[in-house]
Amino acid sequence: MTPAQKRCLDIVAAWIAAHGVAPTYREIAATMGGNAQGRAHDLVAALVAQGELIRTAARNRNLRMPTVDLTRVPLDELLAEIERRSKADG
Repeated sequence: MTPAQKRCLDIVAAWIAAHGVAPTYREIAATMGGNAQGRAHDLVAALVAQGELIRTAARNRNLRMPTVDLTRVPLDELLAEIERRSKADG
């Protein structure tokens, strides 16, 4: 994932958390500091292809964050990830 894709993903996740719906391409572009909706579209398309975002059947604001079934992840992997993140957060 590129830094721009990560920033876009963070923007979408924060927007959904704050507003309950996904942002438009215009809103993503504006939040990223520009007005290039085509660039926002390209970033979202890449994130969808990577499985980081999911498109719904809705016509507008049709993005959602994927859900993860943690019951299928081995416990030692979960604990290692928690440890890694706690070290990264300082």
